[in-house]
Amino acid sequence: FFSSRRRHTRYISVTGVQTCALPISASVVALFFGFKGYLRERELRAAERNRQAFFDLFLKARSYSASGEYAAARDVWEQVLRHDHDNVIARVELSECLEANGDAREALRVLDTTRLSSRSSAEVLFRAAELNKKLGNKTAARDNLALVIESSPNRHALEQARDLSEELGNIDDALERSEEHTSELSHTDI
Repeated sequence: FFSSRRRHTRYISVTGVQTCALPISASVVALFFGFKGYLRERELRAAERNRQAFFDLFLKARSYSASGEYAAARDVWEQVLRHDHDNVIARVELSECLEANGDAREALRVLDTTRLSSRSSAEVLFRAAELNKKLGNKTAARDNLALVIESSPNRHALEQARDLSEELGNIDDALERSEEHTSELSHTDI
């Protein structure tokens, strides 16, 4: 069967013509890889359908938010989060819907759970500062802005932190933020 003369292939004479009959093992290997390829293709198509369904849910939720239907948008954002539990954008949008429905404390709770997984997200921290300020917790709002300034300093965060420090009566902190703000302006003007 494996002689060097036959070169791993058997030849059969069928109706006087010599044909190549591959061994059964080669046919089984080809069948295996063909089936494996079929399963991989099926898996890729299912993943693409899931991505498209996720994208459609995302668009549907944003449409509800844009039209002011915040209760419906909240339900769809929660569906999005069931698909992707760590989606920061969906959590921020959900918090905005909750705030628009009048539940600012629940919106802040959603952002706090988001901060556990994404500590340096400026959007989440700005949103948390905004909600804390709206709820009257200016100290927490200033702390959130301080985290923004640590991770990615910018004018808006510096100005808000300075203003909150002034409102809280922390003149030294306000002066420090003002100095940071002027040094930031001098670096961006050069």
